[in-house]
Amino acid sequence: MQKVLSKISDDMDSKNINRTQLVKRIDIDGATLSRFLKGKHQLVFNKYGVILKEVYPDDVNARRSFCRKYSSVLKRQGNKKIAVYYLLAHGELDTVAELLNETIIKHDWEKVCRLIYLRYKGDLSGDELLKVYKEKVEGIKSKNAEFEILKGIVLLHIRYDQKNYKSMIRLSEELHEKVEELEDNYAKEFLKFKIQEATIYGLLTCNEIPRLRSVCHEIINDESSDMLFPIFKATAYGVLGESYIFTDYHKSLGYLNAAASIITNGPGNQMMKRKNMILNTIDFLKIHWKVDLDNINPKDEVEKAYLEIQKGNCEKAISILEDVSKNKGKLSAFGLTYLGIAKGNDPQILSDALDLFERSSDIFYSYLAKKNLGIMSQKCYNLGG
Repeated sequence: MQKVLSKISDDMDSKNINRTQLVKRIDIDGATLSRFLKGKHQLVFNKYGVILKEVYPDDVNARRSFCRKYSSVLKRQGNKKIAVYYLLAHGELDTVAELLNETIIKHDWEKVCRLIYLRYKGDLSGDELLKVYKEKVEGIKSKNAEFEILKGIVLLHIRYDQKNYKSMIRLSEELHEKVEELEDNYAKEFLKFKIQEATIYGLLTCNEIPRLRSVCHEIINDESSDMLFPIFKATAYGVLGESYIFTDYHKSLGYLNAAASIITNGPGNQMMKRKNMILNTIDFLKIHWKVDLDNINPKDEVEKAYLEIQKGNCEKAISILEDVSKNKGKLSAFGLTYLGIAKGNDPQILSDALDLFERSSDIFYSYLAKKNLGIMSQKCYNLGG
């Protein structure tokens, strides 16, 4: 680790980085920075991260490598926890995996953070996540407010996966009150943003658009989001873009591209599932607005059917959807909507689709069925741009 610290120190000098301004920015004194660079003191991990971004602003690989090395020598559990928070907020899941290896974790906070990591990675969700939560975390009794908030964040994800959106939003409000009681500023900010990140998906699905956009802009405009919480900013851009998907093509595309760019230039393949979700949403946006249709190739068969509809190939779309129904035994709400559209806005099929949307509490995307049934306009649907 000392080789890393010496290189950082040398690079600070070669790049003429003003150490006086740097220590002021991360709220330490010059003597503390000097002791840290000489290996005689360990900085809080998020402040180390800020130093790396100052010295290597355009070299994510250097920052990743140096974060991994420092995280492997941390002495205090509190600093290890901050490291996990920092790395999760940057999508650095490979390093988080090393810190939260199931064979070595023993502290309660590690057990619950591992569930958050597995949800981010895409390995656990919904009922499976709930099962593991009950087995490993639910029964742990603790008076520590931060630990209880972490448990609540896992429950937010579970309730979203299980489509309990209103319950999820109520829980988020309770968690925000608990966060305000915390004293550690970085932990407080991380947990606040993490709760918001989880909640905005539920707000979108419930079609609470003004509230959703307000939360998204709060995250995006926060002065610390670029430096300390870029993945939360990517999520905010992505969901904000999705909220404009039916009303403003250019605004929607701009926000979605901003989200994809943060992931591409940051964690990259470590958050491939998140990036693919954004790219799939961009495909849906273009299909819906009939833009660049010849260059879109959706991976999902149901979305391929929507593409064919927008190209004017309704019979081909019907054939695709009939094959999906045969293979899966039924069509999703989206599949039924597209089938109804392909069959000349068949009112019975579209009504069945609307019923499925409403039973799953997906009010936002139920707009597709309602619009083609002729019972809902953009204006009364709360979709103002």
